[in-house]
Amino acid sequence: MRIGIDSLFLDGTQRSSLSNFVVAFVEAMVEHSTHRLVVFASPTTARFFGGLPPGSIDFVMCPVSNETRLSRILYQQALLPAAVAKHRVDVLCCLADVAPLRVKIPFVLKVNSLHHFTAPGSLGVARSAYRRLMIGESARRARFVVANSKPAARAIAKLLGVSDQRVRLVYEAVSTAFAPYEDQVRLASLLVDRYGISEKYLLFVSALYRYKNLDTLIEAFASLITSGQWRGNLIVAGPDPHGDKQRSADLATRLSVGRQVKFLGPVDNLDLRELYCGASALVYPSASETFGKPIVEAMRCGTPIIAADRGSIPDIAAGAAVLVNPDDPNAIAAAVVQLLDDRDLRNRLRAIGLKRGLDFSWHNVAVGFTRVLEEAAA
Repeated sequence: MRIGIDSLFLDGTQRSSLSNFVVAFVEAMVEHSTHRLVVFASPTTARFFGGLPPGSIDFVMCPVSNETRLSRILYQQALLPAAVAKHRVDVLCCLADVAPLRVKIPFVLKVNSLHHFTAPGSLGVARSAYRRLMIGESARRARFVVANSKPAARAIAKLLGVSDQRVRLVYEAVSTAFAPYEDQVRLASLLVDRYGISEKYLLFVSALYRYKNLDTLIEAFASLITSGQWRGNLIVAGPDPHGDKQRSADLATRLSVGRQVKFLGPVDNLDLRELYCGASALVYPSASETFGKPIVEAMRCGTPIIAADRGSIPDIAAGAAVLVNPDDPNAIAAAVVQLLDDRDLRNRLRAIGLKRGLDFSWHNVAVGFTRVLEEAAA
């Protein structure tokens, strides 16, 4: 079987968590699936796949990708279906919410985000309207829709009008590089050399979208500092796609913790392991989450976790995190105190997390998607 994979939604000028996922997905499919992959890529996105063995996939070069979003959308909808037909693809795998609607073969759609329903303010009016239209229509036309958590599967059925019989669950995965750090002396040295971190810290990892609730975390952090219950830093690692960093930094300054809240900006996946392993806890109060990759990365590293009690997080964490109301800074602060004061709790969460983290493997992703794609093409 020839499986088509659309990668044109990627911006080839910059690596992102989405491009990391797509590359790892293709690598896993090459390793664990017996079918031939046909990747539709632009000259810029094709470079992402340079680590694959020569000849392991078929490339179809297309003139545009997401560096020019409007051109990409027009090409994807008007011309990509003809390219799919020309290259004799049996089933198309669409990994980022939207499919070419005029394609004549079965396709499987992975829905990554429903924020246009749950947090439309984070997207803007025009983008939210586009996503409502195109994701909804893509889901209705897909042979199957893949969700990455149980709550996401229920939300897809409810919000997109997809029958339960057409929704399939395939959890995502993270790199095996995320693992506990045994050499604590070297770890401390790396944190100082790379980030100037020499004190204990709480860690927040995410793009700075408003629904991730960084400002609520800063309020909780300030109360911990003011009350003397915490004498360390808050490290914020992640890109700032909509320019919200300054608002959060200003809030920290107004609350007299500007020096203790340190923004690192985007951090390469290979370097995140050290940040997780050195943290006293990951605090992840996201109010709207379909998967929550930082939760899995932290579990893999044996890092204690405090996270929101909403969305996919209870399903993904499965007992490996202290769950809190993400809109309540007092609840977040109390959870930090509880976690740091209770060694038995930390050890228990670490043990659960290390075991649970093994469920999110690329082998499982490849096997799960292969089954769905075979079912769609049958």
